Amino acid sequence: AICLNLASVSFDLGEVERSRDLHERALTIFAACHGPESEVVGVIAGNLGLVYSTLGNAEKSRDLQEQALHTKELCFGVDHEEVGITLSNLGCVYVSLGDTRMARKCLERSLRIKEARFGLHHPEVGITLGNLATTHRDLGDATKSRQLLERALHIQKSNYGPDHKVIAISKFHLAVSTCLVGERRAAIRMMEDVLRMFMNCFGPQHSFTEQALQGLMEWRRWWDPRDW
Repeated sequence: AICLNLASVSFDLGEVERSRDLHERALTIFAACHGPESEVVGVIAGNLGLVYSTLGNAEKSRDLQEQALHTKELCFGVDHEEVGITLSNLGCVYVSLGDTRMARKCLERSLRIKEARFGLHHPEVGITLGNLATTHRDLGDATKSRQLLERALHIQKSNYGPDHKVIAISKFHLAVSTCLVGERRAAIRMMEDVLRMFMNCFGPQHSFTEQALQGLMEWRRWWDPRDW
């Protein structure tokens, strides 16, 4: 238990490699003591998967999240909230691996579970809606992406307030989807708002801020200002 607590603290402090080593040790200990398909092993495997995602090893993260999903389904049942959370994490890993269809499949199932377990307006539902919207956009359905993002934003505003960084990130993706469906004026104005929020939340040198600025400049170059 001490090893597991230290692993969590190390991750929170940004000591990700130390957290990985401690999680690996905890996983070995708890698997030996409680069995490889025990509840606690499923939880540790999922957490270790998040650590590997942070370290950029999506393949290892996928394997651990798959292990966590299998174990949690056995221990909690296929519709438990822990299963929904792991499916959401697994979906994000598949996005990193470029398997967008598998990501969408995981996220759609996660959304159904979270809506049933947490309610339609819970922050966890908002997170999954945003991630699912990205998969629909990448698969060419910008209209569906925008619909999901608008719903995610409504949930996030009610939970975080209008100026939270989570709102800014969702608005960024919404601006992109709005652009893709051809609503140029709305997209540009939305991205202008996103840029202001990113400046306030992250500062002028952050990659999010630079990405928003670059997108806004490109859109303005492409289109006649009279179209705004």
